[in-house]
Amino acid sequence: MVVPNEPLLTAATTALLLIDFQEDVVGTCAGDLHPWAVPAVERAAEAADWARSSGIPVIWVRVERRPDYSDVFAHQTDTVLAGKGPQGKRLVAGSPGARLVPSLVVQPEDRVIVKPRVNAFYGTSLEVVLRRLGTDTVLLGGVYTNMGVESTARCAYDRDLNVVVISDCCAAYSPDVHDHAITKTFPRIGRVRTLDAVKSLLTEVAR
Repeated sequence: MVVPNEPLLTAATTALLLIDFQEDVVGTCAGDLHPWAVPAVERAAEAADWARSSGIPVIWVRVERRPDYSDVFAHQTDTVLAGKGPQGKRLVAGSPGARLVPSLVVQPEDRVIVKPRVNAFYGTSLEVVLRRLGTDTVLLGGVYTNMGVESTARCAYDRDLNVVVISDCCAAYSPDVHDHAITKTFPRIGRVRTLDAVKSLLTEVAR
């Protein structure tokens, strides 16, 4: 997408958030990635490399739960009541399922935010970290597009941060829910751009 007079990005005031690329979210029981997640994982790795080389902070967001599940609320949703919710314990702290997928490697200069809920701001230090970094624009990628990414995007918008969703760094279990967030929701609270388009918007690399 080419937008006349589109605001450009400066590395010093931009941060990249990559959300929930964890084994229990995008992995299968066989140890592979779900097919719908493969392109987003590959682009997320590329986005992280590009951000680091440009001086843009990379922030990995993961969700973790206590081994006894005492911090998990039993939400009474239609999905759960229909017996279609997740089965068994998932994303338990210290378990393989809570780790990032092997192809996404946290580097020493990266930051990691561990969240208790869907939204990356809720119950975490993310807002403090972004303010200390001098961030006014967040680049978002992750899974699911309609859950972790959308919830975080909405809260970033409410905190007066500019939001840029990197569309090809996002994915969801259903094309319909992914497309709805990308085409209907995100344009009202930020910008939606491919990774290549985001790269073209960067005008100043941090030194």
